[in-house]
Amino acid sequence: LAEAGSGPAEIGRVVMLYFLAVVLFGPAVARLSDSGPGPIALIVIGATGSGMALLSLAFWGGFWAIAVAVSGLGIGHTLIRAPLYAVALKLTGGVGRAIGALRFLERVGAILGLAFSAFFLGKVGADVSIQWLGLAVLTGVGVYATVEVIGRSRQL
Repeated sequence: LAEAGSGPAEIGRVVMLYFLAVVLFGPAVARLSDSGPGPIALIVIGATGSGMALLSLAFWGGFWAIAVAVSGLGIGHTLIRAPLYAVALKLTGGVGRAIGALRFLERVGAILGLAFSAFFLGKVGADVSIQWLGLAVLTGVGVYATVEVIGRSRQL
């Protein structure tokens, strides 16, 4: 956004779109996690949406493209967060360490994503770095979905 000529106020507004999505959709997603499609479907939909939001920047650019992508990331991450906690608690039978482990892994993932971006930013540029992050997210969704399908087939 700064390269496109946006000032700090415009950049701040776009970043706030992420948090606005979390505030607006968070309570509804928490309710949906307990009913409706269930937590695993919400995790897959949210992660896929996040990856697609990142990849969308490869096809269009400018202020509004970034605003839409940031909003998409906010919605996608909101779809992931509450259901992921529900799945962690279900897998561990409600043990408190599950939440601690999940938070630790979230932070490690955030640090790895930031390190990945910082490392490649100077080498391939912001556009390619963002596309690679989008592909990494979609690859993770594929791995997660595969593990879920295999796990369910073994339970039958």
